[in-house]
Amino acid sequence: MENDDKTNPDKWPWSITDREFGALEQEVKEIRHDYRNLKMVVNESGIAHIDKDDINAFRDGLVKLEHKLKGFHTIQENITKLRIKVYTAFSVIGILAAIVAWMIEAMS
Repeated sequence: MENDDKTNPDKWPWSITDREFGALEQEVKEIRHDYRNLKMVVNESGIAHIDKDDINAFRDGLVKLEHKLKGFHTIQENITKLRIKVYTAFSVIGILAAIVAWMIEAMS
C-alpha cells in the first residue's frame, strides 16, 4: 500500500496514510466532545455569567476573610502558648513533688 502511495503522482512525499488520517479524525472528534462537555460544565456552573464587578466583590470578600483568619490564628497561637505554659507548670510541680517525696522517704 505504501508503494502505491509513493508512485501515485497526486500524493506528496510527506502525505499521511489513510490510517493516520483516520486516527487524526478520531482525535479531533474526541477534542470536540471534550470541549462541548467543558463548555456545558462552565455554562451550568454560572461562571459564564460572571462579570468584572462580581470578581472584584469576590476578591474583596476574600481579603476581608483573610484578615479575620489572621486574627483567629493569633488567638489560636496564644491558646497554644498558654497550653504549653500550663503543661510545663504541671510537669515542674510533678517533678518537685517527686523530689520532696524522695527526700521525705530518705530522711525517715
